[in-house]
Amino acid sequence: MGKKMLGVTYGDWYDAQSLQNPQERNKIKEKQGCYKWWAKEKEVDLLLDRLLKNTGLKKNTVKECLEFEDGYYCVYVGEGKNVRERIKKHISGKVRTSTERKAIASLMSFFADPEKDVNEHFINKFMVQPIYVKNNIDRKNIETVLINEANYLRILNYEKNYHNLAEKTRLNLFDAKREAEKKNPTRFKKNSSKKK
Repeated sequence: MGKKMLGVTYGDWYDAQSLQNPQERNKIKEKQGCYKWWAKEKEVDLLLDRLLKNTGLKKNTVKECLEFEDGYYCVYVGEGKNVRERIKKHISGKVRTSTERKAIASLMSFFADPEKDVNEHFINKFMVQPIYVKNNIDRKNIETVLINEANYLRILNYEKNYHNLAEKTRLNLFDAKREAEKKNPTRFKKNSSKKK
């Protein structure tokens, strides 16, 4: 659940696949805030197989550093002006519109169709928890607090994670992202089609 913070309200958990349905998605408030993405061990293991390459880190050591609740590991924390719209981009947007989708697609660069495969093999199996932040509070500061609460490691967050293992995992994530962007710039880079 996370620690209680003044002006922050934790919402219910939602099955990400069910949020493809607009009626289900409308249960999430159109308010500013943050959100946590949770994955089962099978999906975490698949991500760690790629993420931990050449780091010398063991999967079980890393999993011990992840927030764990009700059979799920927290793999990503994000923020948005409108939590419902931001979560919608995570579940159905292009790879380049979501840091989480981009991280997964980069690690799984062998996917034939990243937009479809990221959902099928990962996002649709995840749970998401909206966290609403009052308008007079800076949601970006709350995001940083949530990423680092209890010194957890967030394996799909590129930035703001200060866990002592984050540097090693982040380097592999950046390398995978750079490689994916080289192979397919229109799919991975924002505004890659615009002329400079």
